[in-house]
Formats: sequence, structure tokens, C-alpha cells
Amino acid sequence: MPLHISWMNLVPTCLISTSSFFAADFITQQLEFLYLRHLSEVQSRVVDKTKPIERAEELTWSVPRTFSFAFSGMICGFYQDVWCQVLDSWLPGAGLKVAVVKTLVDSAMNVFYIGIMLVINTFLAGASVTDALQTRFCNMFAAYLVVDIPVDMVVFAWVPLKWQGLVQTLIEMFVTVLMSHCAYRDVELPLSVRDHTNQDPGSPQKLKWIEDDWVGRE
Repeated sequence: MPLHISWMNLVPTCLISTSSFFAADFITQQLEFLYLRHLSEVQSRVVDKTKPIERAEELTWSVPRTFSFAFSGMICGFYQDVWCQVLDSWLPGAGLKVAVVKTLVDSAMNVFYIGIMLVINTFLAGASVTDALQTRFCNMFAAYLVVDIPVDMVVFAWVPLKWQGLVQTLIEMFVTVLMSHCAYRDVELPLSVRDHTNQDPGSPQKLKWIEDDWVGRE
């Protein structure tokens, strides 16, 4: 089947993907702030009761991070929509059997989708792309597949081709929150937090949400 790119569907998909990534990163940052404030309260009680950690005023929305993530959303939305059309030109038709094959192929190609997202955000943040790919890619890819595989099965089996990219973008918005955190999982801690450790203040501490437990550190 010849490939015909539908620009009328591509443009709104890119716009919605950009908006969803923008909203997802904003939500992610608010959740990260809540977590950091919770750690502040715990540490001020457990680590050093005489020196509370003043954090609330130091946590502000990083607008550049959100716009960077939104930009990657525009690129990913473009990729998602075009890829669905390319995949249908290779494997035309619908139904469960075709959906299974498409899902397997799409899962393998998501290496590029996650790679694009991670590379764009890491580059715009001025961090090492190589380090990001080595330390964060596998976790992002695995987390994304957990959601993407069932979504693909439904979309490829029953959603018309012209809406597949858009539907995938909308359904997967909630996992985009996780992708945002994974892309920016290394967050420099405020100086007041570093003061509660015996680490060299000149070496910024990094927060790894979930994995690192700051409770009880001195």
C-alpha cells in the first residue's frame, strides 16, 4: 500500500502532543516538589532538629524544562503520527492478528521514540547525552512498554488509521508524567539540603526519586 501522509491529521496531533507534554512536565514538577517538601519535613525531625531545612521557597517551576519537554513532545507527536502511517503501509489492515504483528514491530521501534525524547531533553538541559542513554534509557524504555503494548493492541486493532497517532498520544498522556521524571531524574538539591550532609558542598548532591532514601542520613 502506498504511503500517503495526512497533514490535516498530523498538525493537530503535533499540537496536542506538545500540549500534553507541557502539562505532563508541569504536573511532574509539582509532584517532585511535594516529595521534596516531605523529605524536608522528615529530615528536619530525624537528621537535625535544630536546623530545619528551608526548602519551600527554593522550589520554583522550571519553565525552560517544561518548554524543552514540550518541544520533544512536538517531535514525538510528529514521529508517532508518521510512524503509524508508515507501519500501516507495511502491514495494511486491521484485526487482532495484524494488531499483534504491528505491536511487536512498534515495540521494537520505540527504541527510537524513547531515544528521541531522552536525547532532546538531555541536550537542551546541557547534560551529557551519553550518560543519559547509559543510565536512564533502559528504565524509560521498559516503563513505556508496560503501557504502550496494551495501548497498541487496542489502537491497531480497532482505531482508524488517521486517528491512531492522536489516540496513542491522548491515552499515553499519564505515562508521559513518568517519562518527564525519568528524563530529568537527576535534580540538583538546594544548598540547604546539602548542609545536612557530610558531603563536599562543592559537589552537588543528586536526588534520585524513589531509589535514594534520605531519611536517616547525616
